[in-house]
Amino acid sequence: MLFIFLDLSILVTNFQIAWQVEMDAVAINLAGRQRMLSQRITKAALLADLQEDEAKRAAARQELLDAFAVFSATLQAFDRGGRATGGDGQTVQLRRVDNARARAAIESAIDIMAPWQHRAQQAGGLLAQASAFRDFMEQNNLQILTWMNQLTTALESDSVERVGVLRQIQTVAFVLALLNFLAIVRAMYLQHRRAADESWHWQQAAQRDALTGALNKAAFNHRFRKALREMEATQGALVVLVIDLDDFKQINDTSGHAVGDAVLIQFVAALKALARDSDVLGRIGGDEFCLLCPGMHSGQGMVDFCDRLVAAVAAIRIAGHPEVTVKASIGTAIFPRDGKNSEVLFDAADAAMYAAKRQGGGRYIDASEWTGFDFLGAGERKNPV
Repeated sequence: MLFIFLDLSILVTNFQIAWQVEMDAVAINLAGRQRMLSQRITKAALLADLQEDEAKRAAARQELLDAFAVFSATLQAFDRGGRATGGDGQTVQLRRVDNARARAAIESAIDIMAPWQHRAQQAGGLLAQASAFRDFMEQNNLQILTWMNQLTTALESDSVERVGVLRQIQTVAFVLALLNFLAIVRAMYLQHRRAADESWHWQQAAQRDALTGALNKAAFNHRFRKALREMEATQGALVVLVIDLDDFKQINDTSGHAVGDAVLIQFVAALKALARDSDVLGRIGGDEFCLLCPGMHSGQGMVDFCDRLVAAVAAIRIAGHPEVTVKASIGTAIFPRDGKNSEVLFDAADAAMYAAKRQGGGRYIDASEWTGFDFLGAGERKNPV
């Protein structure tokens, strides 16, 4: 609404400027015509008194009367405001002139012309005293021209000042409209950004486990397949870790689900603290998690990582529950050694994890170290030996 108001203000100011310029142009033109009329009056007064040819003398007298009448009427219109005859013969409306210099010129001209204005309204008018009027115009024509020049200059100065004020108002309105427009654009941008952030937040929330913040199973499987495609394209290696908490059901049963939730939260925090930025963590089941480590190869690096992870889990303590101890069993598989698709790799790591549980938990086993299953290069699992 503010933008519309400011926009309309600019439009109205444009019309006001155009109207003001038009009115001022009319007034300035008529003020300039007053100078010409004073010259015509002087010339006609001379011809009306001195012209020998009667027809020419009559024409000069008529021109004198006409020019004097227009001059006087226009001067009165400038003084009080009112109608005057334009150069095209059309009637125009003049405003009362308030400029001090212009008023001084108008009042001086009215005062000096007043006696002749009075005589022009009497019987016989100016023509009865043509010689005296001719002498008067010869003596005062230069002064009248000076006053009319002063009037024209003052009107021009006034016009420039009035239009300047309107231009300033228009500029202020334009700047305010521009600032308002920018504010609208910024508000729309922020609204769009908030909507995008909210959309991203809800997308993330839809992909993540509410308790731990790890990816849920569907989102993790999608990332798993994407990571495999990237590793296949770059001929890189990918380590898959399946991690399961030992005796987690017993913790829930003896200490309560709130303690179990606290264990899961600290467990995921420990995983994230050890994982790299490129690693991907997902919650597959209640206490079963899977971690993808792209670019990690089998060898001492993987061994050290799993050892640190086992130690970090064992160090978890729950405030107020010193009886709670946590262990984790870890199974690892490597792409492309143990399989070439997510299902086979997960099964390999999962089987290795259960082998670690059967050996007492709190340890990790690599799929290559467990002979319970044999894996083909094509990624198909054979029946148990």
